Amino acid sequence: MFRFSKKRAQSPRDEALRFELKARIERILELGAGDVVTVSQIACFEPGCPDVETVILLMRVGQPTRALKLLGAMEDIADEELARLAVPEKAAGDE
Repeated sequence: MFRFSKKRAQSPRDEALRFELKARIERILELGAGDVVTVSQIACFEPGCPDVETVILLMRVGQPTRALKLLGAMEDIADEELARLAVPEKAAGDE
């Protein structure tokens, strides 16, 4: 049997980090008004993976949803890492 639990409450600090990271992603990937980005920090249990990873779901108008994974916590993601992700995303968005 499935059990559903209430969504875990986010701390104001986590929400602020998520909001700030989403804004940086939107700027660096040059997302349009109809594009949507979500950011989640999840536990990572794979060998060699840090305790957490950041998962970015990128939903661009007219394109399939893409999942981008970065090793580490939201607060540790640098603009340089996002810029490296931007290269293939911008190319896909130019089609």
